[in-house]
Amino acid sequence: MIIPPEYCQTFFHGALTFNGHREFTGQHCRKNGYNAVRINHLGDWGTQFGKLIVAYKLWGDKEAIEASPIQELLKIYVKFHERAETDESLNEQARASFKSLEDGDEEALALWKWFRDASLKEFETIYDLLGIRFDSYAGEAFYNDKMDAVVEELKEKGLLALSEGAYVVQLEDMPPCLITKTDGATLYATRDLAAALYRKNSMRQRKHFMW
Repeated sequence: MIIPPEYCQTFFHGALTFNGHREFTGQHCRKNGYNAVRINHLGDWGTQFGKLIVAYKLWGDKEAIEASPIQELLKIYVKFHERAETDESLNEQARASFKSLEDGDEEALALWKWFRDASLKEFETIYDLLGIRFDSYAGEAFYNDKMDAVVEELKEKGLLALSEGAYVVQLEDMPPCLITKTDGATLYATRDLAAALYRKNSMRQRKHFMW
């Protein structure tokens, strides 16, 4: 069962409802004889972290974030988007920051880990109140070192095409699926494919419920 909260954002009533449904599904599967593995597929990777890194460097207050992580990170994240509406250079900086993160830049990784851990700590407080438990917290970042294999497999199978400097998979009666951007950075689809292949090969799952 896959439960994907968005990092650095507050829970809302819809998220609480979905988490209740997911917990029920996990317990129902176990009571019916399945060895259910409850995975919290955290939204802990992606361009949003490039935006957050840029926002923190421009307007962040370390003490305020340590005192109230979600609220303060959300505040500077929203401020980034407001400013980016009239300043496209901010989005360019965010894309560069995320690419640095994917490439293993130490400063970017340290900030990402801080944002992630602070967010997860608050999430776990709510999970405890709801009685929700997980077997794994392997989120999007877990698959960062597994995505090159996805790209290579798509190439080997002749499914990957170059389009305006980016790599895509052409789909029938649907828009193409973007696999890597022009700068080589990955997207949700890349990480989702890496996650699906990893679970298929490591868990040999019979059923897969995704919320």
